[in-house]
Amino acid sequence: MQSETLIDELWGERAARNPVNALQVQMTKLRTSFAARGEEGRLEMRSGGYRLVLSEHDRIDIVEFENHIRRGRETLGQGNYSEAEEGLRDALALWRGPALQDMTGFVFDAARTRLEELRLTAHEDAVTAGMKLGKAEQLVAELSHLVAAHPLRERSRGRLMLALYHCGRQAEALDVFRDGRNLLDSELGLTPSPELDALHVAILSHDPTLGGPGGLPGDTQQVPRKTQGNLAVPLGAFVGRADMLRSLREEIGRQRLVTTVGPGGVGKTRLTLEALSQLGDDAGVWWIDLVTVGKDGVLSALAAALGLSESSVTADQRPLNPLERIVSYLRERKAILAFDNCEHVLDETAFVVKKLLETCPSATVVATSREPLNTAGEVLFPVEPMAPEEAAQLFALRASMINPSFDQDTAKDLEVIELCRRLDGIPLAVELAAAHVRLLSVPEIDRRLNDRFALLVKGERTAPQRHRTLRAVLDWSYALLSTSEQLVLGELALRVAGCAVEDAEKAVLPHSESEPESEPEDTAGPLLVLGQLVDKSLVFTVRTADGTRFQMLETVREYALAKLEAEGNLPPAQDRFIAWSLGFVRQGHKGMPSPEQAYWSRRVAEESANPLHERLSGSPSVLAVFC
Repeated sequence: MQSETLIDELWGERAARNPVNALQVQMTKLRTSFAARGEEGRLEMRSGGYRLVLSEHDRIDIVEFENHIRRGRETLGQGNYSEAEEGLRDALALWRGPALQDMTGFVFDAARTRLEELRLTAHEDAVTAGMKLGKAEQLVAELSHLVAAHPLRERSRGRLMLALYHCGRQAEALDVFRDGRNLLDSELGLTPSPELDALHVAILSHDPTLGGPGGLPGDTQQVPRKTQGNLAVPLGAFVGRADMLRSLREEIGRQRLVTTVGPGGVGKTRLTLEALSQLGDDAGVWWIDLVTVGKDGVLSALAAALGLSESSVTADQRPLNPLERIVSYLRERKAILAFDNCEHVLDETAFVVKKLLETCPSATVVATSREPLNTAGEVLFPVEPMAPEEAAQLFALRASMINPSFDQDTAKDLEVIELCRRLDGIPLAVELAAAHVRLLSVPEIDRRLNDRFALLVKGERTAPQRHRTLRAVLDWSYALLSTSEQLVLGELALRVAGCAVEDAEKAVLPHSESEPESEPEDTAGPLLVLGQLVDKSLVFTVRTADGTRFQMLETVREYALAKLEAEGNLPPAQDRFIAWSLGFVRQGHKGMPSPEQAYWSRRVAEESANPLHERLSGSPSVLAVFC
């Protein structure tokens, strides 16, 4: 950048007495700052100006943004709509607020205008790619907000008209055109462009050239649709998780058995539906929902999804049992079978899946479950909670659909991000919280999270009963645990900071001994019980310098504590934990001045939050030792 430009930007009308010397002083300070960080040579003087030398580790988000856009538009032009949408969405995800915020001056003003225009066109291109993939219904809300924010952009308005038309909402599409025409006339004294006018006429006349998903007048290309299967198009826009979605699609393409696992409400079903709906091959996709299926109903549910009921056998065919009919139907077909909600029928589902993979060489199986199937060839795909920033985008989108006056830009507000962090980034919890925006502000919702299970109860009417409230989601998982697993979950919930493997095993011991009326599975050893809780997505592991620690989401922890208290098991569990705390402190007191001081410093730092939790803070002995 030339010295004159820098002087103008730094001082403007407040001209320095000796601007050249003043600039040199500032550059010297900048060089000194770089040198203090061991980055000498980052600032060079060349041809009457200064140049910042970039290292291989530097990232420039503007360059990344423009590269994503360039690749997205190239793939869009080549007809690779799925990859194009993905690349353009990645570009848009780099934005965290207004371009070059707090930067003033004509240089930044020009760059800001250019970047904002690039952002809008990238958004429109991403929508175009999505519509080519048949996502018109999902994009209506997004396009409505885009048109509301930029009402004079005819390209966005045209995309909204098309999306509404392809959803069967012709009258609303015509209303959007009418509103735009009136706005242009009143604001600028102009009429719509010939392109928008032609689209209006095409919608009025039901022009057949609009038949293709996302088609424009004169564009008769159709997106290949699967001719077999029963997969429904997911409703609503899919928010965030671009990398996870891409990875799941790749796993489904590479493996024959993929199981998405994670806690209830984390979005396994929605992620899997989105991945399957974006597959570009010609395999038929069948979705088998097991949510209401009992232990003997897995085969029947699969047969019903495939249309292979008893009545489908004609008089001239040899009678076959349900499994034989299914195998006969799929043996020569390229098919993807997606079993949803398997956790309560694991043994039956595993048996069916194993038989299908052994006898149907072109079949692929995808499953969603809170626990692995544990069958040969299974590849687990863990679905983790959303990052707070992504969850905030989901909250803002759902809130704006419930309350149109809710600004989607609030997704960047710290109070929304903090709310989503307290919700553990669980999509279901985020959506249940967003359902309250017509009545409560974000801070009011946040304050009521101390009783989250009473607050988060406004689920969709059409959702399964166990997905309508946050408590129902966890009730379902808890009911699938053995008695010893339930008790151990409660013991571990007392440890807000988690615990080491050795300490977790000690917490299991009081519950792992067999009682006269115990079931055989309730006599499992400590590590097996802990492993089962991890497998069932209620506890997760974290690797540290000193080994593995067990932790749980705050939502799960609060639920387990409430169950422990409701069942009358909290006082003895607290007594055991207080005894452990006192013993731990005695060990730490001896270990701190020993050669193992570094180890004990880390251990005390890891454990110090546990006894100070509010449920134990009333114990004077614990406070005296840890404070």
